[in-house]
Amino acid sequence: MTTGELAAELGTSIPRIRRALVKLGLDPERTPGGHLRLDAREAASVRSLLGSSGPVAGLDRVETMALAALARHPLGLVSARAVARVAGISPTSASKALARLLDIGLVEHSDRMVAEGRVRTISVWEVRTTSEAWRRVATEIARVRLPERTGPPPRPRRLPPRLGHLFWSVPHPEDIDVGTQGEFVAYRLLSSNDPQALAWAATNLPPSALRGATRFRGMDDRTRALAENLAR
Repeated sequence: MTTGELAAELGTSIPRIRRALVKLGLDPERTPGGHLRLDAREAASVRSLLGSSGPVAGLDRVETMALAALARHPLGLVSARAVARVAGISPTSASKALARLLDIGLVEHSDRMVAEGRVRTISVWEVRTTSEAWRRVATEIARVRLPERTGPPPRPRRLPPRLGHLFWSVPHPEDIDVGTQGEFVAYRLLSSNDPQALAWAATNLPPSALRGATRFRGMDDRTRALAENLAR
């Protein structure tokens, strides 16, 4: 396919497709007229790097990708920079997109209480799921493909402060080494029935730690099944 055809499919520009090809180190075939022709493998690589968004009424591509990033994070994202990282756009573009999405009622910037060593308030960006504006675009946003990560993120060595209260029997939860004590960490998080704790465990703990936690005394069959599902 041509760069123009791929750009139309992904909802982006030809220059952005060309920059992606350079970033990926790809050198597509050229026609006698000098036009680039991408094979299936090259096109797939560009799709993975850039993501794709079809037309969404009233939104441009950057706004669509920012909204899709928030839609994939029901607990919200704390900053424009975090939205940019998930959506594959620049922080400046993300800030502008969030301002417009807020203005038209698709997102909200709200305060949430979290336990991070102590209870405190943080501000998060999130989809305004109760709005009529969201109901009009939800189906199209569900079809958006966000950029894929080029590699697995580094696993954290320490627990986030918001989960410290689950390790009440440990004098200094902030000193727990997640790498060497992964099974113990998994056991506590799985036993908590805390949605944020379970989400963190599924994202940041290796399958071996999740499965190892099932050997701890006192874990019921339901929690063992949950651990196995998260480890897959």
